[in-house]
Amino acid sequence: MALSLKHTSHSYDSHKQDNTPDMFYALRPDHILLVEDDPANLLVASTLLETFGYPFDIATSGYEAVEKADRCFYPVIIMDMRMPDISGLQATSLIRENERKPGRHASKIICVTANALIGEHERCIASGMDDYLSKPYKLEELRDKLRIIFTAISDNSE
Repeated sequence: MALSLKHTSHSYDSHKQDNTPDMFYALRPDHILLVEDDPANLLVASTLLETFGYPFDIATSGYEAVEKADRCFYPVIIMDMRMPDISGLQATSLIRENERKPGRHASKIICVTANALIGEHERCIASGMDDYLSKPYKLEELRDKLRIIFTAISDNSE
């Protein structure tokens, strides 16, 4: 079954001013990176983001998320905790390491997992994530978390 998603995807090269491989650029201030490897969860999350009106890009692996976050600034990253290559915790650690480079800003990373185990929230926060959501996605919970984050970002930029 083919998965067809309508999302605002931006090619790296469409934002670059030259062909410098390590160039870092910013997207819209409300742009989200959705990191999810499961097609069903990806469909649910992307549908919610479309409903809320947020532009987003998709990464289907931890390594792809790290690469995209190293090339562009995403104010918010919604990160699945369990993926086939590296975990969301490992990807977050690598993203946080890259954010220490001069001129970089820290993304707000929301951990998403189907395993709402005791201590899971604490593990996410300890790894450098900013917030936590359990699956299945709840429309109001995701909307409220994003609204709070983007309101804070907007307030800090004024």
